Amino acid sequence: MEQKKTMKLWQMIVLAVLLAAVTISMFFPVLNPTGEKIVSSFEGFFQKYEDDEDKDLSEKCKSMLKTIEDDDGRKDTEDDCDNCLDALDKNDYLVFPASGLEFLNKNFVLDNSLDAVDNYKDDEADDFKKAEKEGEEYVNYNKAIISIYDTYTTFRVVAGIMYFVPLILLILTIFAFCFKWNKYMMGIINAIAAAIGTGVFAVIHFMTPSFISTEGKAAANIVDKFGVNVSSDVFDDFSSELLSTLWKAMRGNGFIITAIIFLLVLVMAIVAMATGGSEVEANEGGPIGVIPGEFPGGQGGQGG
Repeated sequence: MEQKKTMKLWQMIVLAVLLAAVTISMFFPVLNPTGEKIVSSFEGFFQKYEDDEDKDLSEKCKSMLKTIEDDDGRKDTEDDCDNCLDALDKNDYLVFPASGLEFLNKNFVLDNSLDAVDNYKDDEADDFKKAEKEGEEYVNYNKAIISIYDTYTTFRVVAGIMYFVPLILLILTIFAFCFKWNKYMMGIINAIAAAIGTGVFAVIHFMTPSFISTEGKAAANIVDKFGVNVSSDVFDDFSSELLSTLWKAMRGNGFIITAIIFLLVLVMAIVAMATGGSEVEANEGGPIGVIPGEFPGGQGGQGG
């Protein structure tokens, strides 16, 4: 007799549902900034440094916090940030919220933003000739915008692959069940893909700012576009943290939801390999449970 490790029906159904859920999750918002989120995010940043040893930094943070300490001031600041978001849309730069699908097809990046990136890249190719007229911060800002766009382009391609690979895995998982393939084969494939997917979307959700290069006041100028004035010199050494704070306000739940679903696929793939019985296949030459050459009546066919 031969034992064959095959996938059980419930294992196939759970894996199929989870794999389909990965692709469906692209319709969740991945970018969803609001005035309330922006103010709340930067409030945490200012609170972190309001008692810093650097008196100038401390006083500036306390001053920023003072503007939002009462309900009216906070509401006015949130409205200012919302107006900045509306201006980005009205001026044909960016529109929010954006789902994972819109992130992939660039629907939230409007024409003026694309034109600006092209102009910045043309200027970079000309060794920033405009810098002689515009100054050093013009170059820093251009480099930052190009870095942001290049990072976005990379993540867009990787995310697109990871959103749609589960559809292929879904089909293969169904085939593996229907044709009784060895469950370890699909289990390993699903586990590897799920581990990669979990890592990719977790990195995008938590670590995007670390892939962006900024110099000078570029980060402060970018943050200013969203309604928070951090142009003071005391913030010049906090470029990375300013971008991280802005990113926390901008990101939606879409990427982390996808990462969690991929993690569930990984867990289920391991469970499917570790649980479930074996299917027993009959040897040629006799029915299941009967050894060839022996018959129920006794050895050699002789009755008692």
